[in-house]
Amino acid sequence: MTTQDIANRYYQLATQGKWAEIREELHDENIICNEPEKVAAWGQAVTITGREAIKAKSEANDAMIETTHSQYCGQPIVAATFFSLV
Repeated sequence: MTTQDIANRYYQLATQGKWAEIREELHDENIICNEPEKVAAWGQAVTITGREAIKAKSEANDAMIETTHSQYCGQPIVAATFFSLV
């Protein structure tokens, strides 16, 4: 898959709120998530490694959300081997 293909698939799933599918389909088994340093004060790890560890973190965060009123995901912007979405 090209970076554009991955960005398009991410956008397709994100606009449907399919975050678990994004994790399973597009994240590498050895993904690394670097959080801001301030999360350490909340008792969370600053660096999380591995798809399963990130899944557990995401599920814990989701459990703290009572209601989601809306979500928005902008079209991907691709540059070389990177992409961003608003």
